[in-house]
Amino acid sequence: MQNKININELLTNDDFVDWVNNPNINNSRKWLELMNSSAENKSKVEEAKRLITSFNTISSNEFDNESSVNEISNQWKSILKQSKPKKRSFAWFKYAALLVVSLSVVGTIYKTKFNESTTPRIPAQNYDNITVTFSDGEVVEIDDKQEVAVTTSKGNMIEAKDGELHVINKQYANNLNWQAIKVPRGRKIAIFLPDGTKVHLNSDTELVYPDKFGNNERLVKLKGEAFFEVTHNKEKPFIVESNNQKITVLGTKFNLSCYDGEKTVKTTLVEGSVKINSKINPESIILVPGEQSSLAVDGSILSKTNVNTKFYTSWINEVMYFKSEELETLAKKLERWYAVDIEFKSEASKKIKFTGIVRKEKSIDHIMRLIEKTSEIKISSDKSKIIIN
Repeated sequence: MQNKININELLTNDDFVDWVNNPNINNSRKWLELMNSSAENKSKVEEAKRLITSFNTISSNEFDNESSVNEISNQWKSILKQSKPKKRSFAWFKYAALLVVSLSVVGTIYKTKFNESTTPRIPAQNYDNITVTFSDGEVVEIDDKQEVAVTTSKGNMIEAKDGELHVINKQYANNLNWQAIKVPRGRKIAIFLPDGTKVHLNSDTELVYPDKFGNNERLVKLKGEAFFEVTHNKEKPFIVESNNQKITVLGTKFNLSCYDGEKTVKTTLVEGSVKINSKINPESIILVPGEQSSLAVDGSILSKTNVNTKFYTSWINEVMYFKSEELETLAKKLERWYAVDIEFKSEASKKIKFTGIVRKEKSIDHIMRLIEKTSEIKISSDKSKIIIN
C-alpha cells in the first residue's frame, strides 16, 4: 500500500472492503497504520469507510425510491471522478446497476430487504440426496445433514457427519475396487479418502475413487468441481484425471473445475505445486500458487495465468465471487447451486455482465430479484423453471 492513497484505491481494494465489513485482529493492523500515517490518509480512509457502511443503513423503502438510489450513486460517482487511479482492481463501477445492491463487488455492504409481495414466483427446489456407489454395486443415499455409518457386504466402510464423508479403509492394494460418490445439484460435501486427503465436492459433481489406493499411486477421477487438500506422500503421487487432463501432485491444495458442457478445464493452485498434462499431446506445465491452468476440453490448448484464487475457491464456504461474468455463465452456476432450471428467452440477456458476490444463505428468490432490480431484465417462471426475458 502506498504512503499516499486515494479513495478510489480503497473502494476497489478487496482487503479494505473485507476489513470494513468484517474487522478482526488479523486484517486491522495494516489499515490502522495507514490511518495513523497522516491526517490526509486518515480522512480518506474514514470517507471510504463511510461510503461503504452507508449501504448497510439503506432501508427497503429507500431502495425502491429512485431519488434515494440516484443520490447514493452520485456520491460514488463524485468520489470516483475526483480520483483517477492508473490501475483499478475491479471495474465494477462501470456497472451502475450494481452500485447499491449486495451483488456489488463489495459483497455484503448493502443488506437489502424486499417486500415479499414483490417476490417472483420461483419453482420449488427439489434437492436429491448424495449417493455412494460401492464396488459391489451397492448404492447408499446420504443426507449431508445427518450422521451415517455404513459397512457393505464386502466390508467397505464409510461414515458421514456434519457435511463430511470418511472412507475408513486405509490399506493399499494391488487391485483397485472403484467406488463413486455423486453430489446432486443444490448439495455439497467433503470426503476424506483412505490416505487422509480431503476433497470438497461442489454441486453436480462425481468423484470416482478406489476403496484402497494402489501401491504405486493414488488415482481418482472427477467430473464437476472439487477442491483438493492432498496428504503429502512422496512415494505415492496423487493423480486426478478429468476429461483430457491429468494432474500429478505429492501434497498440495488446488481447485479443479471440469463440468460437462464447459469449454475448458480450469485448475487453480492455492498451495504447493502441481503438474498439468494433456492426455492428447505431450504438453505439460507446472503451476505455482496463484496460477491457474486452462485446458481446452479436446486437450488441444493448454495455458496458464495468474488469478485471484478466492474467485475459484470461495464456494467451499458457500460464497460465489464473479467478475465481469456474463449472465449465461452465472446462471449455470446458480442452477447447480440452487437445483433450479433457468431458461433464457433473450439472447441479449445472456451477454449482460455482472460483478459481485452471491452467498448461498440467500435464497434463489433473493438473487433473482436483485438481478431483476439491477437491470432491465424481466424474470418470470412456470412450474418447472425460471424464465429470463
